[in-house]
Amino acid sequence: MLFGANGFAGDGVGNGLLLGMKLFYLALFILGVILTFFPISIDVTGRQ
Repeated sequence: MLFGANGFAGDGVGNGLLLGMKLFYLALFILGVILTFFPISIDVTGRQ
């Protein structure tokens, strides 16, 4: 998706690596959205 999916689509190892990177960036994106729309969680972690 970000690193040229077509280049890694040939071999199985690259495909698994690409899937891992997709899940990693998806998790970062979801975390960013949660922190953006729920700033209360930032306040809770800041008080601890």
